[in-house]
Amino acid sequence: MDALPAVAAVALLLFFAACALTNIAGLAMVATGRRRSTSLIPWIGALAGCIGLLIAPWPGWRGWWWAPWALDLSVAATLLAPAVKRWRRRGSAKPGSDDEGRGNG
Repeated sequence: MDALPAVAAVALLLFFAACALTNIAGLAMVATGRRRSTSLIPWIGALAGCIGLLIAPWPGWRGWWWAPWALDLSVAATLLAPAVKRWRRRGSAKPGSDDEGRGNG
């Protein structure tokens, strides 16, 4: 059955697009102040898009397996969140406090 890989690839890529657009909309609403926080769907959409491209029966599509990881902002947000949190904590720490990373000694 030759249609099965194509149907599965399209379904996975549509799921990726829905997840990525939802994540972009949520992050945009937080950035503009319309919402205080948002719930992302991290990694799942990018993984679905990656698999969809890898199983796609069309020539040249497999080489783009990495594109969903780059386009889904939830991946970047979850990778950068610990660094941003640490940077914010350092910026708000009082000199000489434990939060600054020096300890009490």
